[in-house]
Amino acid sequence: MPKTKKVKEEKKKISKEELEKLIVDLGKKEVTPSKIGIVLRKEYGIKSEKKIRKILEEKGVKYELPEEMDALIKNANALQKHLLKNKMDKVARRGLNITLAKIIKAGKYFKKKRILPQDWEFKA
Repeated sequence: MPKTKKVKEEKKKISKEELEKLIVDLGKKEVTPSKIGIVLRKEYGIKSEKKIRKILEEKGVKYELPEEMDALIKNANALQKHLLKNKMDKVARRGLNITLAKIIKAGKYFKKKRILPQDWEFKA
């Protein structure tokens, strides 16, 4: 079987203003900054010089929670749902305890950095 040559796809050219507009549009659709970065890299072959989160903040797009906290809370909710069905799963219970500890620790960090409001509290 003959070897086939890989054909490189042409990446789309985009200006800085168009790039920021694209980032803001995706941010308004509640796409996380990491997923925006993946879209930019795959579709446009671009690695943004500025942090995507900073561009979104400059343009007035804010997320309710930082991306890391959101992922931890989703993980904790999934573990709690699992433990409702599987009450004797001790490994999952330990995983939930570790995740809750991470949420509390991250909450303290984000409060200190003023990313979360000072009165924010996680309710399990």
